[in-house]
Amino acid sequence: MIYLNNHKLIVSDIDGTLMPDTRQLPEELFGVIRQLTGMGVRFAIASGRQLRNMQQLFEPCAENLLFIAHNGATIAEGKTILTDSRISPAEVQRCIDYGRAHGLSTMLYTPETVMIDDRSEVLHDFLSSHWVPFEVCDTLDDYTDNIAKLSLVNLNGIADGMREEVESLNVAAFLANKFMIDVTAVGTNKGVALQWLCNHYGLDLDDTYAFGDSENDLDMLTLAGHPYAVSNAPEKVKAVAQVVPSNNEGGVITTLKEIFNI
Repeated sequence: MIYLNNHKLIVSDIDGTLMPDTRQLPEELFGVIRQLTGMGVRFAIASGRQLRNMQQLFEPCAENLLFIAHNGATIAEGKTILTDSRISPAEVQRCIDYGRAHGLSTMLYTPETVMIDDRSEVLHDFLSSHWVPFEVCDTLDDYTDNIAKLSLVNLNGIADGMREEVESLNVAAFLANKFMIDVTAVGTNKGVALQWLCNHYGLDLDDTYAFGDSENDLDMLTLAGHPYAVSNAPEKVKAVAQVVPSNNEGGVITTLKEIFNI
């Protein structure tokens, strides 16, 4: 069985894809992952979240997983970091200044935590509900070094054209959801990370199965040999993939069980 499947790679987003709206991963998921990795299938979790956050979330089977954190800036095998990239301090500062000028809250992802200087309880409750560890500082200007990812947030909704304006600051920018623009270094995204993993392990993109729901999943979905979008994804994402049941219906789990006869 291992011989038949050790060239397969599954990569899945978390929020809105594996994670239902209850904010709790289905217990069944861990059993499915164990069965797949026991068959020799490699399983990667791809998210804008911090690596540590992802490792804790998938703690029951983390040692057997690959992680694509910070939208592709950090790639790890279990607890071992394989590759890591950072946004330059100058580009981080430009994004901080842009956020201030446009009334956006800025989140800086350091290796240890997420730094914010917004004292809004509404934002704090939003981050806590999404299991985001954060610290409040006086000014983000003191934390521009060693940043893998940053996010610009407006809980009332991101305005049209804002993502393109942010991308003009010489960074890669993606709409993570209707409230948030995720920013990484140019050339960093989940698709580049997927290609890196295939090169690293000698895999063929035709043998990859990718699941997502958001714009920041498009790069990996368009590269993967078998792209799937959950039905709660926007039309732009569903247009490049086979549509499966929603995050609340366990679409990823159901599809994997069908594909691999679990």
